[in-house]
Amino acid sequence: MSIAGSGEISVGMLNFEIMSGDASDTATGETATSNDSSNNDFAALSNNFSANAGTVGDVSRANLVAGPYGLNEFYNYRYSSCLLVGTEILMADGSIKFVEDLLIDDELFSVVFSDMTKANYKKYSIENLNESEKATGLVKTLVFDFKDRYWVINNNLKCTGQHAIFAWKNKIKKFEWWLAKDLEIGDKVVTSDLKLEEIITLEQMHGDAEVVTVNLTDIYTYFANGYLCHQ
Repeated sequence: MSIAGSGEISVGMLNFEIMSGDASDTATGETATSNDSSNNDFAALSNNFSANAGTVGDVSRANLVAGPYGLNEFYNYRYSSCLLVGTEILMADGSIKFVEDLLIDDELFSVVFSDMTKANYKKYSIENLNESEKATGLVKTLVFDFKDRYWVINNNLKCTGQHAIFAWKNKIKKFEWWLAKDLEIGDKVVTSDLKLEEIITLEQMHGDAEVVTVNLTDIYTYFANGYLCHQ
């Protein structure tokens, strides 16, 4: 692997996931490098990154390329929205694959909604599913990792708390994208036949688990263990 000629290597990879991981892409300004205000001292740099990861700054292309978690600028990398190994993914042809067996450019069964984009999906809200259409999503990247806690929905879907699921929230009487950790008993998730399944059980589990992050090209929805998810 070649490194940028500047010789500056990011330590954002080490500290971002631990201190500031969320369901959004890692912004350029969240990549710390050895020319930040820490006098090239590794411990000071780590602390400085932890304290200031939420701020917006400028990072050169050379530094960005050197920062592993900065690659989202090129690959739309997301690292906290994950499914446990063994999760079944619905393919475009109606077949099923385990998430760990997916390949780049595999075609997944997807759904698109009127006016929903990658940029606005977190605030997207509808009252019914009438304007949804079937589509095909292409696998762009697959990232394998390990987590020490995860959520189990209806003894079925196992995912990290930051995983986005399309659900009907009883409190607001609308469909929106919700993180698994923010769902509640009585909410309803959307199934692959665009019907609703009420959440009866919702548990947070502790223990090492191998997880996979699925990123798609252009269309960002897919079905995991029968529930509509967002990458």
